[in-house]
Amino acid sequence: MQLDEGLIKELEKSIIDYSDEEVMEILKKRKHYNPIVVKMTIEEAVKRGIINSESDLVAEDYRVEPFRFHIFPSIEKHEIRIRVIKSLSRGILLAGIIPTIFGFLRIAENKMIEAFILLCLGGIWIASAALLMRSFHQRFIYLILSMGGLSVIYVAKVLLGLKPFRFMDMFVALIIYGVIFYSLLYIKSLIKINSKD
Repeated sequence: MQLDEGLIKELEKSIIDYSDEEVMEILKKRKHYNPIVVKMTIEEAVKRGIINSESDLVAEDYRVEPFRFHIFPSIEKHEIRIRVIKSLSRGILLAGIIPTIFGFLRIAENKMIEAFILLCLGGIWIASAALLMRSFHQRFIYLILSMGGLSVIYVAKVLLGLKPFRFMDMFVALIIYGVIFYSLLYIKSLIKINSKD
């Protein structure tokens, strides 16, 4: 892939600002980077005396690390990890609006007990997600997971009670719950990494 002049100059400036550890990390993962970026990084590493020449890259320290697939990819940079946790938590918070909306719809249908339960569930869900975003405590993840489990039972009961059965509704619900549960478990894995820093 060709890079334009402006981007190349921008990359050169960025690489100069990288720490020695970041330069070494790029060298270890050079097969996963654009060749132009790798060439600039090698030149910077030689200037800094990290390596003497490109031939030093055959050493054990710079052996290319194979790319491994992970269900929950780890994020090495602390700041990026925090941003991802907050972003995913925001998505979880928005998902809490769904039971709240259904609660108000049940009020309109005069189903007060069901409305109260849904409004409480939505309120606790939103509050837990907001607290998770601020404090990064795993207990809020467990609370949202348990509420998510209860809501799965409720949604399954509602969808299975529809006549005729709508496969697409069930499919959409499965996708939404899949994203929510994956996000929660990913946040949990990132918080665990964070606690080791």
